[in-house]
Amino acid sequence: MTDPDNWNRQQLEHLADLRRKADKLQAEIAAIDVRASSAKGEVGVNVDAQGRVTDIRLSPQALSLGEASLASLLLQTIREARDTASRRAQEIAKPFTSDPGIAAALNAVREFTHNA
Repeated sequence: MTDPDNWNRQQLEHLADLRRKADKLQAEIAAIDVRASSAKGEVGVNVDAQGRVTDIRLSPQALSLGEASLASLLLQTIREARDTASRRAQEIAKPFTSDPGIAAALNAVREFTHNA
């Protein structure tokens, strides 16, 4: 028979370890800041981990592109930055999300919230 106090202690240690990993993951993802530039450098865009634009830089050449060309170039550069930020976040999260214990805990939470 398992000692309940020992089992409780192990569970608390496991939860504390998960919390440390989650805090580290959150900090690393929060630090994501991706910069993408157009091929000729007319436009530069920064995005965070959620893909929110945090900075836009336009060169003097960008201002001479015309409205439609500049808009298209901006959208293309934003998409590139967002894609890169998303890939980086997935790479950072992979060790965390591939942990079988964490996957089981996430599934339990999903099940609980789905049935609630």
